[in-house]
Amino acid sequence: MRAAGLFDGRAWYTGRPLVVIDGDTITDVDTSGAQPLTDLDVTDLGPVTLLPGLIDAHVHLAFNPQNRTQKGLADQDGALIARHVRARAHLRAGVTTRP
Repeated sequence: MRAAGLFDGRAWYTGRPLVVIDGDTITDVDTSGAQPLTDLDVTDLGPVTLLPGLIDAHVHLAFNPQNRTQKGLADQDGALIARHVRARAHLRAGVTTRP
């Protein structure tokens, strides 16, 4: 993917940075703006900025948003909480992190 800019969490890069992806893994980031040396299928995203996955740092994974009381938590099945159903919902929505 190529875009107008890239923010990696520490620094801001302009000049058409390139992010190389193999499957679901980022394998390289080139901030030089140069054409790729290999035959890559490049998707140009235009005037956007690429940035790392966003992390929602304040999430109550065990609470049901439709039942906002502590009693609602106490009434939930322990196995349901243990399966992190709400964590999976956040992941599907694009909120991610990696250690």
